[in-house]
Amino acid sequence: MPDLPAPAEYLPLLQEIHQNRWYSNFGPLARRLESQLQTSFGAPEESSVTCSSATAGLSAALLAAGRADWVLLPAFTFPATLGAVRAAGMVPVVVDVDAQNWTLRGDRLDRALAETGAGAVILVAPFGMHKNWEAELAICRKRGAAVVVDSAAGLGGPRSAEGYGENVFEVFSMHATKPFAVGEGGVIFAHHSRGRPALGAEFCPKFARQA
Repeated sequence: MPDLPAPAEYLPLLQEIHQNRWYSNFGPLARRLESQLQTSFGAPEESSVTCSSATAGLSAALLAAGRADWVLLPAFTFPATLGAVRAAGMVPVVVDVDAQNWTLRGDRLDRALAETGAGAVILVAPFGMHKNWEAELAICRKRGAAVVVDSAAGLGGPRSAEGYGENVFEVFSMHATKPFAVGEGGVIFAHHSRGRPALGAEFCPKFARQA
């Protein structure tokens, strides 16, 4: 059963939105949420930005990475992961997963990158379970591939204390079916070099001027 606050508890937030006359697109409450998410879950070298859904966040991260070719993703994932690649105008390449942990195993990932020359990889954390990605990230760095970690159901769980470094994004969902649920939405964590200004300017020229 969803565990949501009583309407009276979040009515002041709705009243604040109404008084601001700012209902979307980088409004004060969205900025406040991003700041609190960054404080609670972000690493010192990261920035965070919210989005309409984790699926949109995956597409945004791929676009912000500046790649425009093939994207590797695991065979064990939700259709939204592949859909996000297509929405970004890129070509998904599905790679078989390890039978023990349902993720892209290092040797298969390395071989797939070598054979395809893909410019980006989506690593999926099954059911949001935390995983140490250092081996996979080292392979992607060696091959020059950007990485998007799809941790849709993992917000609120452990993260890398120092973040993942440049050209690595991690995307979470806040959909009603997820552990950290606000009804809908997602959040992207990225290194400062690809953080708020890059993501915001990519999709909102007005925000680019403000930044």
